[in-house]
Amino acid sequence: MEAIIETSDGDSVLQSLGLCKLCFLRYTGVRKTQEYCSINDCEADEPPTKCRKEDTCVACLGLLQHLTKDSEIKHIVEDLSKANYDSPVITCAVSLPIALQIRAHSIELFLSEKLASFERVKVVPIKEAWKWACSQRIASAVNKESCSGATCDFLVNINVEYSQDLKECSALEQVHSLKFEERRKQKRKFHGQLFTRQGVEGMLNSTTKEEFVSKFDYPPTAPPEPAFYNGVQCSHNAIFIAGRYNKFSRGLSQTPWLVEGERRMEGSVQELISKVLEEHCNSKNSKFVASGREDVDVRTLGRGRPFAVELPDPHKTFFDPSELVSMQKLINEGGRGLIHVRDLQRIHKDELVHLKMGEESKSKSYEAYCVCLEGELLDEKLDALSNIKNLVLEQKTPIRVLHRRPLATRNRTVLQMSATRVDDKFFKLCLETQAGTYVKEFVHGDFGRTNPNMCTLLGVSVDILALDVKQVFLDWPKCIISTDSDSVPVC
Repeated sequence: MEAIIETSDGDSVLQSLGLCKLCFLRYTGVRKTQEYCSINDCEADEPPTKCRKEDTCVACLGLLQHLTKDSEIKHIVEDLSKANYDSPVITCAVSLPIALQIRAHSIELFLSEKLASFERVKVVPIKEAWKWACSQRIASAVNKESCSGATCDFLVNINVEYSQDLKECSALEQVHSLKFEERRKQKRKFHGQLFTRQGVEGMLNSTTKEEFVSKFDYPPTAPPEPAFYNGVQCSHNAIFIAGRYNKFSRGLSQTPWLVEGERRMEGSVQELISKVLEEHCNSKNSKFVASGREDVDVRTLGRGRPFAVELPDPHKTFFDPSELVSMQKLINEGGRGLIHVRDLQRIHKDELVHLKMGEESKSKSYEAYCVCLEGELLDEKLDALSNIKNLVLEQKTPIRVLHRRPLATRNRTVLQMSATRVDDKFFKLCLETQAGTYVKEFVHGDFGRTNPNMCTLLGVSVDILALDVKQVFLDWPKCIISTDSDSVPVC
């Protein structure tokens, strides 16, 4: 049951403070949302000639007097419309001056002293009261549905500022000089901020009533001017778009290749894909993740390699199938034959677990073009390879990646393989391996760092000339049946 101040003495004390109508409700413990929605500004209820000019509220600095009026809501709606987000739902939040915390503390100390019943009252926070009064009106004005922050992807933060904020907070420095000295010295720890909501709250709680009354207005007086609206900040939770890509170039890296801050190659798979998605979703940046990666000189064929792109704060979040096809075409046209994307689709964040799980559990098939450097390549040795199943390798971290990966010995399995002779010196090796197998090193042995290897299996010195990923055996994301003209057959 709500604790509400009902006595005439209580009303008299509250009225003497200089509270606006909504703050009067807040400090009497009224928690009926409709009560806050039904108090209209005076120009809506009465002709302008009958409107009485109110003093600015000592508790909310005018936030619940002025920023709840249709004329002010209109400015918020205009700024929100300019931001141009397509989310059908919206959550409104309000960022308040820190001085409001000090004023609230002063009022609560004062009421606790004057009214014995006040200790039973659960005061409604200013933010809560403002949301009750305005959130639905703002949402309706932009044709969106208002919902709670816990379930909504689209957040609109209304910035409210107060010109005397720093001045009203400064008395805290006199009471807690040592804490402020620490904040000035440890700028990195406190992000260069002297006054933060959490910090002020902690200081107020550790300030005695006597100290507070000696340094602050008790009770607070009317502000010289009201707080004012200073724009909105919109943000949308990231969305995720997945697909599969083929890479047909032996001179294109998966991600931007930088050495000491300088590019080694122009472009990458990531950039060719992400650029189109960022532009279409109106997102300023993105994060690219894939199910493993191929070397620069390795092609990825077949159905391609699964990938996902995280797009933070996108303005556009809903796509019909034709839009996804259009984005896919733009990527493929921009790829200029270097890459090709298929199965483009929006996914839920939870689905990213498939990429992570696939790193260890999936298998991949390869085709390697190999050469016999020394010795005679015997048919019976090549034919015998097809009889080898589940061959366990011991692979030390390859020399070529030691500069970026720790030295370790890993067991990896070649599930099956077969070889086809091309001529006296050359042969094609087809194999399926566990994820994470270094195939190049399996072929040439990496100076004995991978055992067994093709050199030991064939009894001759072998090297690899070219490598293709034929299939990534991960059944994700789902296959999209496409009729677009740029479809590439599975190869």
